[in-house]
Amino acid sequence: VEYILADSGAAVAIASSEKQLAKILEIRGNLPGLRHVILMDAVESLPEGVLSFQAVMEQGETGDAAALEAATAAVEP
Repeated sequence: VEYILADSGAAVAIASSEKQLAKILEIRGNLPGLRHVILMDAVESLPEGVLSFQAVMEQGETGDAAALEAATAAVEP
C-alpha cells in the first residue's frame, strides 16, 4: 500500500474499512504528499486527521460550485 500511494503521488487515500484505515495510518508518516484520508465505513469516532465519507459528501453539497468549476478547469494531465 505504501509503495502504491507514494509512487502515484496520491494526495487522498480512501479506506473502505477500519482494517484498511489502520494500514494507511501506519504508513501515513512516510507519505508527505498524502493530505487527506477518508473512511467509507460509518464509525462512532474517527482518528485525528481522518474524514468520514459522509462528511465529505456533506461538504460537497454546501460547497461553492464556481470554485469547483475553476479548480476543475485548472487541472492538467
